[in-house]
Amino acid sequence: MFMTKREKWLIYGLMILATLVTVVPFIWMIITSFKTQAESIAFPPILLPANPGFQAYGKILHEMPFGSFYFNSIVSTLVIVILQTLIAAMAAYGFSRLRFKGRDVLFMLCISILMVPGQIFLIPQFLTVEKIGLLNSIPGLVLPGLFSIYSAFLLRQFFLSVPKELEEAAIVDGANLLQQIWYVELPAIKDIIVIQFILQAGNIMSIGFEKAYALQTDMNLPASEILSTYVYRIGLLNGDYGYSTAVGLFNSVINVILLIFVNWVVKKLNDGEGL
Repeated sequence: MFMTKREKWLIYGLMILATLVTVVPFIWMIITSFKTQAESIAFPPILLPANPGFQAYGKILHEMPFGSFYFNSIVSTLVIVILQTLIAAMAAYGFSRLRFKGRDVLFMLCISILMVPGQIFLIPQFLTVEKIGLLNSIPGLVLPGLFSIYSAFLLRQFFLSVPKELEEAAIVDGANLLQQIWYVELPAIKDIIVIQFILQAGNIMSIGFEKAYALQTDMNLPASEILSTYVYRIGLLNGDYGYSTAVGLFNSVINVILLIFVNWVVKKLNDGEGL
């Protein structure tokens, strides 16, 4: 079926519109990063800065404790990604392969958590972290994000798709439960584990804003400050949009480096094929 010229122009127009919606905000961020604070908050907005400068980027390198922010962000996220995937895989295997009384009811109760906004859990999580003495530490940021019922649900569906004949063959060969999981089940769902890793790694510099911000106090700020909370304080609370956009662009460069690292890991897990 051939498209008419009008249909082609309509498709091209929608593609151009989608491109503009995606690209224009990024271009505006670049322009704003070269503005002074007065120019960045001016109304009506100023399109181009009168005297473009690199003051915001100089401030990042000389005044901002980027090392501690990136350390907090990367360490907390990597720990969450690794442990969350491990815990979700164990839960998914239990809900898909093990048979025990009330399994399906328990799974439905866990799934019902997805219908509750995450902000509802902030106060209970804060009180829990406070009670166990982790309020002013990175483990206090990591603990609330260790379990993801969404990841467990996704992995469970893939566990169910693995033929039981493979598991039975492993049992005949004398494999115990851990050997069945390691040599049979996990290789069979390797692709979805890689996808989970990519999805989580994509949030590596923005994960846990609500939890980090809710758990922050003046005492634990050096241990709990991450890039997203810092940009929120500087950009929205202090009104320094030029500096906050410069931080965002600088962060994008780091994200590209991390993406290259993720691609290398994916190649190792996916027989030499990257993203």
